Amino acid sequence: MTDLKCSVKNCTYNENHMCCKGSIMVDGKEAKEANATKCASFENCGSCCGKNSTQSPDKKINVSCQAVNCVYNDNKNCTAAHIDVAKSKDCRNGETECATFKM
Repeated sequence: MTDLKCSVKNCTYNENHMCCKGSIMVDGKEAKEANATKCASFENCGSCCGKNSTQSPDKKINVSCQAVNCVYNDNKNCTAAHIDVAKSKDCRNGETECATFKM
């Protein structure tokens, strides 16, 4: 399990910088830098919906990863002790990125 901090406030699963989803998927199969990745589990809560109330936030979470160029990717599983999911700097892949990505 990975220690995850999420700063994407408009995600329905974000509660106090932790994720309520239970596990996430990071996309970015061809990524060579962080802004070419994204949290595929991101769900925009927008201004009209409430937060997820079915699960509790957890600091430790399972992270599946398609960013095969990342040094923390081991057979499509994240091995980083800690990752940060952040708002994308250039919106190339949507609203999020794995800020911990390292080639």
